[in-house]
Amino acid sequence: MISRSKSLRLQIVFWTTIPLVFLAIVSSAGAAFVFKNQIDQQIDDSLAREASELGLLAQDYVSVEQLLREYVQRSSPSEGEQLLAIVNTEVVIRSGISGLRLDLDEQFIGLVSSVTSTTLGDFENESGTFRWIAVPVRGDASGVFVATFDTNESQQQFGVALFSFATLALIAIIAAGLIGWYSSGRIFRPISRISKSISSIDSKELTTRIAVGTSGNELDALANEFNLLLDRLQEAFENQKQFVDDAGHELRTPLTVIRGHLDLVESDPESNAASLEIVKDELARMSRLVLDLQTLTKSNQPGFVELEKTELAELNDELFVKAEALANRNWIPSRKQCTGAEVIDRQRITQAVLQLADNACKQTSEEDHIEVGVDCGEDYVAFYVADSGPGIPVDQREHITKRFARGSQHYEKGEGSGLGLAVVEAIAQAHNGYLRIDSSELGGAWVGIVLPRGDR
Repeated sequence: MISRSKSLRLQIVFWTTIPLVFLAIVSSAGAAFVFKNQIDQQIDDSLAREASELGLLAQDYVSVEQLLREYVQRSSPSEGEQLLAIVNTEVVIRSGISGLRLDLDEQFIGLVSSVTSTTLGDFENESGTFRWIAVPVRGDASGVFVATFDTNESQQQFGVALFSFATLALIAIIAAGLIGWYSSGRIFRPISRISKSISSIDSKELTTRIAVGTSGNELDALANEFNLLLDRLQEAFENQKQFVDDAGHELRTPLTVIRGHLDLVESDPESNAASLEIVKDELARMSRLVLDLQTLTKSNQPGFVELEKTELAELNDELFVKAEALANRNWIPSRKQCTGAEVIDRQRITQAVLQLADNACKQTSEEDHIEVGVDCGEDYVAFYVADSGPGIPVDQREHITKRFARGSQHYEKGEGSGLGLAVVEAIAQAHNGYLRIDSSELGGAWVGIVLPRGDR
């Protein structure tokens, strides 16, 4: 079975030699046509010249036979040429090719003797093919001057020339094919190397990289781009593996708690009520974890956000009322009133802000203050939650946005899944925005999603 690289090499050689073959055929046919016409023209010119010279000599003669004899005797036939003087259908003198006796060919003599004007023609017998011209002369007798030219030799010369031209063309085609095969081999050598490297890569081994040449050509650029693709794939596989490990770890804890309390209920029925409450709480936490995972999975899919025109002032009041019911805190409405409308997914924005408010509740006490609202400028709109809690250290702000990541023990007082901020960031990115973590004027953390104003 021919490999793909060899197949492509054959295709390259085929498509590079086909035009050469076509050009060779056309060139050979053209050369043959031109060469043959030149030979025929030379023969016709030579024969016509004999007839013209005879016409000039005839002005000084009265006797037809004398004229023809003298002209044939004075002429020097070229190679392959034969001259005949015919008087009253009889050949009186001939000159030229000794081995060919057209003067003895009755058919030819009868043909040329019957002409009434200067005539060019071709004649063929067992000796070959001849080109002839017959010039009738009238006077005291009926005479004809005949000049013939043996075309066999010129045809042989034509055949040799055509064969030489075709041989050279064939050599050129073969040379082009060999050069194409060698050149395509050099071209496909790095492609074969890339293919071999790719075949050794699987989901378990993504560290292999393709060697990039130093020529800087298209194949080097392809190898470099493929290495970048492998980098992204490796990162994606590692993230996926880490995500699965983290999800398994997060689900293992509530499952262990549930299993332990179910065993306790079985061994000590009196603890039934308290154990069931714990089981319900762990099941609720698992349900929330699964919902967060589903949200993150859908965040990269079309239709994750359903955009609609939303009044900012109206949404601001709605967010404050809903957040206020989460816990007993000193809730503060947004100190900046935003007017106008924005095209957003109202439900996703509400989900994100309530997630941020819930996080703030977990990190604060009843004496702390939490501000919920909307901030806006000429080119941005921010939905935020600010608190007077311990805040988020600068060196942890990027880390805690990752899935299943948590802040320091000082920051995290409650138990969560570690997916909250990841969900909020996914909602922000779906709106072409970003998650921002900063310090609050209340002394704690300021966390919000910042979106560009305008069409999305």
